[in-house]
Amino acid sequence: MAKLSDVTDFVKALLPDYQISSGPWVDTKQNATQHIAAVYMMPGTSRNMETMQRFRIILLGPKNMRGAFRKVGDDADKFVQAYNDGARPCGVSGMTISSTPVGPGFTTEDRAWYQIDIQTLQ
Repeated sequence: MAKLSDVTDFVKALLPDYQISSGPWVDTKQNATQHIAAVYMMPGTSRNMETMQRFRIILLGPKNMRGAFRKVGDDADKFVQAYNDGARPCGVSGMTISSTPVGPGFTTEDRAWYQIDIQTLQ
């Protein structure tokens, strides 16, 4: 089964200017001006748990910068393009993207966000 660390390493390699969070991010004074990629391991159906694992990646712009939605959207597209070009996390034999990136949305802290759902195959 794919590990969360494999996927967070993959996201960091594709988007090196993002601060990576395994699961929920916490807004702090230090990260208010940074882009954040929150990576979540999602539940799967019991019959597929041994061969497939789902992950949700939420890309966020800086706090109080709604205008960052263009860069965050471009970065979501960059992630999809890397997938189309054959990029995959270490330790997985395949990967699919569940749909086109979802967004833009905005958090209550005015961070622009896009969501990408992937499924890794063993």
